Amino acid sequence: MTESILVPNAPVLDAAALDALQAFVERHPRLFVLTGAGISSDSGIPGYRDENGAWKRSPPITLQEFLGSESMRRRYWARSLIGWPTVGLAQPNGAHHALARLGAAGYARTLVTQNVDGLHQRAGSRDVIELHGSIAHVHCLDCG
Repeated sequence: MTESILVPNAPVLDAAALDALQAFVERHPRLFVLTGAGISSDSGIPGYRDENGAWKRSPPITLQEFLGSESMRRRYWARSLIGWPTVGLAQPNGAHHALARLGAAGYARTLVTQNVDGLHQRAGSRDVIELHGSIAHVHCLDCG
C-alpha cells in the first residue's frame, strides 16, 4: 500500500494501529467495507443511536410505513425538511476520503453503506451500494 492512500492533513494517529491496519489491508487486498452512521458523524451528521445502541429520538420510518400511510409520508417529509440543511451542507471527512483512496487503489472492491447522505460518492468512491437509498434522488409514488 502506498502513502497516497493516507489522508493528507489528517490528525496524527497511533503509529502501531496504522501499521497494523496497513498490514491487514496488504494481506487482504479485496476488502468488503460496510459503513453506517458513525462514519458521517465527523461530518456533522448526527447518528440515530447512542453509544449503547438505544434510539436517540424516534426511529426512522420503515418503507412499509412510508408506503402504507399518507400521514407517515408527511411525517417523513417533515423530518427530512428539518434535517436537510445539516446533510446538504455536510462535507466528506477523512474516513470517506480514505475509503475512496482505498477503492481507487483497488483494495476496497465493495463499499456498502447504510447512509443516505451521498458523502462516499462526494469523496470519490464509485459504485457505492446504498442499502437505504439516497436522499439525493426523489421519485413521486404516483407519477414516478
